[in-house]
Amino acid sequence: LLPIVFVFAQPISPDNTQQAKSLILSERELARTNPNLTPAQRALVLMRYGCYGEAAEWLKAAPSERLSQLAQTEWYYRHNRWQEAEALIAQLLLESPQDREGLIWRTKLAIQAWQLPQAVQWANRLAEQDEWRWILLGRIALLQKQYGKAHEHAQKAQSLNNAN
Repeated sequence: LLPIVFVFAQPISPDNTQQAKSLILSERELARTNPNLTPAQRALVLMRYGCYGEAAEWLKAAPSERLSQLAQTEWYYRHNRWQEAEALIAQLLLESPQDREGLIWRTKLAIQAWQLPQAVQWANRLAEQDEWRWILLGRIALLQKQYGKAHEHAQKAQSLNNAN
């Protein structure tokens, strides 16, 4: 959700696991040493590579701000600590009701709790042209076994994603 990208994006043969491992290790090391990353950014990247213990330490050092709340939410989510994640997102949305990432997380948490009607309401608060609105609505439709609707949502998300 948050744009933290390194320069290693390049095609790798699916059979070249050594090259893939090397790039992953290089990027993880860059996440550990890059002086331009804030503690919250560093935590997010480290979580992407499975370094949850290190991420937790960086989150302790992170100032209390929006990005830190989002990173902490992701940490809680990945550790099945749903109530703590929900509390952080509720606080974030109280301060900024239209926060895009906050709405995405609130929707994901409602899906995780199988509160699908509420998840639809949260997803529909995202902008009509936001691909994540349609991705989340598609996931909900799949869980409701509304496969045609899920397919329509997936097509809408694809049409909005310039990378496709």
